[in-house]
Amino acid sequence: MHKTKALALILLLSLLLTACQNPGRRPYGVYLPLAQDKQTDYTIVSYLSNAAPVRSFAVDLLARTGAIYRLVSQPAGKTIYIGTAGQLRTPGAAALSYTEYELWIDETDNLYICMSEESVAEEVLSCVTELVIRIEDGSYGIDRGSCTVRDITSITEAIPVFEPAAGGEPQLHNCGSGNYMARYTGIAAGSADSDIAAYDAALAAADYQLYQANRIGENRFATYIKGDTLLHYDYFAAIGEFRIIYGPQTALFQNVPVTDYEQAVTPSVSIIEGTEDVLCMVVQLADGSFIVIDGGWDSSGWQIKTLNAGQPSELTARYYRDADKDMQVLYDFLKQRAPGGKPRVTWMITHANPDHILLPTRFIREYKGRFDLEMVIYNFPDLRSMELDSLPGMTTSPLILNSCISSFQKAVTECYPLAQRYVYHTGEKLFLPGGEIEFLFTPEDYYPARATGVGCTSGVWRLTVGGRTLLITGDADASLCGRLCETFGSYLASDMLQVPAHGTAGSLAFYQLVDPAVCFWPCQQRHLNHDGRHQGVRAGYEFNAFLRRSQRVTAHYSNSRTHTVLLPSLEEQREA
Repeated sequence: MHKTKALALILLLSLLLTACQNPGRRPYGVYLPLAQDKQTDYTIVSYLSNAAPVRSFAVDLLARTGAIYRLVSQPAGKTIYIGTAGQLRTPGAAALSYTEYELWIDETDNLYICMSEESVAEEVLSCVTELVIRIEDGSYGIDRGSCTVRDITSITEAIPVFEPAAGGEPQLHNCGSGNYMARYTGIAAGSADSDIAAYDAALAAADYQLYQANRIGENRFATYIKGDTLLHYDYFAAIGEFRIIYGPQTALFQNVPVTDYEQAVTPSVSIIEGTEDVLCMVVQLADGSFIVIDGGWDSSGWQIKTLNAGQPSELTARYYRDADKDMQVLYDFLKQRAPGGKPRVTWMITHANPDHILLPTRFIREYKGRFDLEMVIYNFPDLRSMELDSLPGMTTSPLILNSCISSFQKAVTECYPLAQRYVYHTGEKLFLPGGEIEFLFTPEDYYPARATGVGCTSGVWRLTVGGRTLLITGDADASLCGRLCETFGSYLASDMLQVPAHGTAGSLAFYQLVDPAVCFWPCQQRHLNHDGRHQGVRAGYEFNAFLRRSQRVTAHYSNSRTHTVLLPSLEEQREA
């Protein structure tokens, strides 16, 4: 008798253990069955104006279940209904927030897929497809327990809706890095303060905690956290736009000044010697740690470039790009200057163009363990949302750039799993030992304009170290520079400037506002000496003439060799 009970108990435990080991195989009754034996009783009725996401959904269901789901105009039997909250939900129902959607099943097993607005239809329907799994009887269905309000992001916290006194409905954008944006236009300066105060109150009421706030002129910025969610908002007064960016919380940035450190070195800014026109800069902080900015290519080979093409001064430049040498130069620089011998590094990436991100990826793998990678800082956009896929050139295609992004992130994960990852937003300040970084532009600020080039995806930051300011621009182009001028005006003034796009982009208004004393050119000295673009004498590049002729600029540094500027003196350190 006891043996029988014991055997039954063992059998029960075995069944429970098997169920836990196969979470995707659940009892039939728990699920809404959608298809069996490549057949379905369901048709699809859509109320959306755009049929493309719905057709893609039907194709995805076919691939997953083997059954054909016909799109019909009128319900016939069991139906999957697709529409917005205004089309499917009863009046008075609680509003869906931005990227939320709701699933429910009625008494006759019709399935309703309800989204906040049409702009997220593709993402919503993709999420629903992922919910369809194989049931233990061989059919396919959706867990009835999953039919509730959900979000297309990975966050679990609801996002309070901004309700301005005036202004249209929000436009939603996939910003990449797991973040989405709700963008409001027509927010007049006169009502902005009260609108933002009301939203701050709504966030507090929803138990969001203010992490940092910043104000630059009439522009407003704030970052809130709750659970696994980070919410950041911008108000750009010049264009009357309020933007809410939200997504999964990454590493939280240091949001108050750092005081608990020992002065180990004289702070400095360096442009690192490279064998090609690449951006590789290093900032050494007072505690001896380093910030490395971008890096360069990961490959080697002969390069031929034509300077002043079609001009009487046309010149052919032939040189060997040596990635092995470039990495060794960077490592030796860090090693020689690191107190204690082992460099402590934060790596910042302006954007994912191969000539900026490939060397960091390879360096992290090949020099693993020879330095400590404490944090990586970036903001990679959704390239499709920026319409970058319509631009020519292999190195600027989404396929190439996405591959660069994934390779970099994989290298960090595999080689330095404890390194923090910080996705920055405009207006945030990251405090450092003896300084800070203020983020002035991210690709999020560029939506919804179509990207005119890969430079539109660059971040722009200002570092304050040793009492001096350094403006990092990556590959910022003329349109991005225009945005910065419009947004920040005279606030852009900085002691040092990393000249945008290797010296081939920028604008006169931008350079006049920055008005630097020191210029770092991510290009070879031969370009500074002989290329009409860098000299500002070639048509379309007159903006560089301002920098070359400015009485305030005391030094122009190229990357033909390493140059180190000591802070706060701005004097170049002479190597022994």
